[in-house]
Amino acid sequence: MHLNNITIKTLTYNNSSIHYQCFGEGTPVVCLHGFGLDSNYFSHLPDFIPNHCFIAFDLPFHGSTNWNEGIFCYPEQLRDIILSCPEIGQKPFILLGYSIGGRLALSILPYFLERITRLVLLAPDGFYVHPAYWFATHTKFGNNLLKRVTYNPKRFLKLLNFTQSKSLLPKSSLKFTKSVLENNNLRQTLYNAWTGFSRFKPDIEKLIQLINEKQLPVFFVYGKYDSTIKIAPGRVFHKKLASSEWIELETGHQLLHVKNATYLVNLFKI
Repeated sequence: MHLNNITIKTLTYNNSSIHYQCFGEGTPVVCLHGFGLDSNYFSHLPDFIPNHCFIAFDLPFHGSTNWNEGIFCYPEQLRDIILSCPEIGQKPFILLGYSIGGRLALSILPYFLERITRLVLLAPDGFYVHPAYWFATHTKFGNNLLKRVTYNPKRFLKLLNFTQSKSLLPKSSLKFTKSVLENNNLRQTLYNAWTGFSRFKPDIEKLIQLINEKQLPVFFVYGKYDSTIKIAPGRVFHKKLASSEWIELETGHQLLHVKNATYLVNLFKI
């Protein structure tokens, strides 16, 4: 990557400082990353996608962003953060969301419908609400339980080890869950992100109507072997759109590999 095309910046939003980076030059692409990641996740995109400026935020509760607006982040707040970014200004832009960033992208889409030229969804969350997530974020008992697991994970880890010994859950899911619970920072990030982003609830039927009325191009990219995000709900959404493209890659949840460069380049061609 050309280091002189990287700009590191900070926005002030009320009591918070929002860290973001710009990679490359050209058409603005607003990038929203996934759980436990930060803006660096998109840093290598200019290596094979020229003529675009990837504007990647460290989302609240992640990276170097210092979020001081309470336990929740709301779609209207993310909208205002994007609007205050000078690299975007009044320009039209591409909106890209990966994993949980896909749910955030879907949630703020109605605010920017007249300015977004295309929507790129990489293994997006938002089309399906897992019962465990709903329980942990939309019930008081569930959220208290999530908090207890965050600060005292030993009992839950014992339960996971028992589950693993009996092969009751997929190995990939167990591996991810254990890696989070065994890491103090990731546990805290999980609690903050699950709770904090619980107000991002895209209205799927309304989105279908708005996207079709605008004839907005939408690009879906999934990994065939993704054990984190269910593919089927996204496919149902895709089939209801007038202008969309579906790509499945021979990979898991991590899509931004150099080996997938050929497919990714096509997402940004006019």
